[in-house]
Amino acid sequence: MQQLFHPVSVIQVFKKKLVYGKALKAFDKRTAAIPIAEALESHNGTVKGERLYLTREVAEAKQLDQTGCILLLDELVINAEGVEEGIAPAQKVNSSFMLLPSARHSSRWDVFGFRYGQEVLEVFFEWDYFKVGQPERANHKLFDLQQGKAVSFKVNGKVDGTLSAGTRRYYQEIEYSFMHYDGQFAEFELQSGVSTKSLNMSVDKTVSLLKTLY
Repeated sequence: MQQLFHPVSVIQVFKKKLVYGKALKAFDKRTAAIPIAEALESHNGTVKGERLYLTREVAEAKQLDQTGCILLLDELVINAEGVEEGIAPAQKVNSSFMLLPSARHSSRWDVFGFRYGQEVLEVFFEWDYFKVGQPERANHKLFDLQQGKAVSFKVNGKVDGTLSAGTRRYYQEIEYSFMHYDGQFAEFELQSGVSTKSLNMSVDKTVSLLKTLY
């Protein structure tokens, strides 16, 4: 076991993003054509029981001594745009991390603004056309993530293609799951290789900005 500079909170964030064309606009067609992902291979770290495991990249990050909260960020993107041409959906996984200081400080990732303090993560939505698509939503605070709680956030949108770029309209459906582990961690073990993480997270609350797309 290795000691951290001071105890930290740990939050796991999963992002599951589905990109599809007009052939899969109907929900039943999407569920029939696209297999459900149960787990992913992660390269940042994990929590097992009461033990924290970190990869060397996270453990050797320069800002770790000033960190109050570690965000483990895992993204699964499923591109099913080619299904109507007989092309099987393609999956891509990306793992990263964020280190949030103990004092209240604004940070950004994806479509979110974060403020962390007193063991609570404040989560704000920041609409982006290419990351979400139309219709536009107002920027606003989504929720406070307390220790020991899990929250899901869902949003969707459409992005129009352009003739000059040779692209066509596509649709996006995205679910983010946040888990704030109980307590704080004062030590960790180095993780060698990858860890398998289940995507079947039980949540205490769901915030939805899903809209009917035409």
